[in-house]
Amino acid sequence: MKEKKEAILRTVLEMISDPNYEKPLTIANIAKKMAMGKSTIYEYFDTKEAMIKDATFLMVEENLRVILENNDPSKVGFKNAFYNHLERSISIAKDHRMTEEMMHNIEWIKVSNRYRDEMIEQLMVFYDKTKAQMALIFKQGIKEGIVNELKLQNQSMAIEALLVGTIVSSATPHNQWDVKTLIETIYATLLTLCQ
Repeated sequence: MKEKKEAILRTVLEMISDPNYEKPLTIANIAKKMAMGKSTIYEYFDTKEAMIKDATFLMVEENLRVILENNDPSKVGFKNAFYNHLERSISIAKDHRMTEEMMHNIEWIKVSNRYRDEMIEQLMVFYDKTKAQMALIFKQGIKEGIVNELKLQNQSMAIEALLVGTIVSSATPHNQWDVKTLIETIYATLLTLCQ
């Protein structure tokens, strides 16, 4: 039962995040794409809006798992944890541009305020958790003597802008940067800012 619900949500994500998908996101079109009856979809969801909300939650949950999985800074060290975190964030931004595509999709925009607020709140949870993970990574850097705590505090806004800008810029299709080289450059810049 859970597998079928998840398959429906994945289909919704696929449809809503594909700018070339021309059919409107309707229960009928979802059912047709999945070769199932509309009544089957209604067994899991009362409305299309509920599906969009749950699909957003699934996307956020999976992306968060990918970023946080096996990346304990106290076990892998500051540099490895930083590289892992940034590389995974860039990968999600590049390969799963769903968040951007979804937020510009008319179906996502038409969702009622109640559902939209819940989805935005979930996206903020994602941001807060990834930011908290990065704080743990920097704490490890302080512990290892790589990061100067006072300089980190003084440069925190610049560092956050650098990291977020890197992730967003990497997702832009015309940027074909080598990710490894980019992360090495960002790491070197980071050390310049907070050593």
